Amino acid sequence: MIESGIQLWRFGRATEALWLAAERPVRWAAERNLGARLVGQREALANAFILYAPFVIGVILAIFAANAWAAPFGFAWFTLALYLAGLALFLLAKVSLLRRGIRFSFGSSQMSPCSRRAYRAGYTLMVLGFFATLALFTALGASSSS
Repeated sequence: MIESGIQLWRFGRATEALWLAAERPVRWAAERNLGARLVGQREALANAFILYAPFVIGVILAIFAANAWAAPFGFAWFTLALYLAGLALFLLAKVSLLRRGIRFSFGSSQMSPCSRRAYRAGYTLMVLGFFATLALFTALGASSSS
C-alpha cells in the first residue's frame, strides 16, 4: 500500500505497524537523497544537550545564587573546594600520561578509562566552580547594592 510515497507495511501486531509507518518516511527520503537521514546516537545526545543545557544551567545558577546570598562566606569556601577538587582530579589524570612519557596531549583519547573519568570529572567540577563563582559575584553585587 503506497500513500504519497510512503510505504506502509501491515503486520499482525499494531506496534510493529506503527513503528514501520514512522520509520519508513525517513528511510524513503534518505534513499532518494531528499535531505532526510537517520539520526545517530551521538547526534541525538548533542540535540538533547543543546535543548536542555540552558535550563539545567539556569537551575544550577539559581540554586547556587540562593545559597551564595544566604551565606556568602561559606559559599566562597564551597566554590574554592569545587575548584581544588576539579584541579586535583585533572592533575591526577594528566600525571598518568606523564608517567608514560606523553608530555603534550589534548583531550582524553590517550588516557586509560579510569584516568578518562577522572579527567572529565575534574573538568565538570571546575565548570561547576565557575558557575558558583558567577553566582557568588551576583549575590555579592545584589547584597551591596541594596
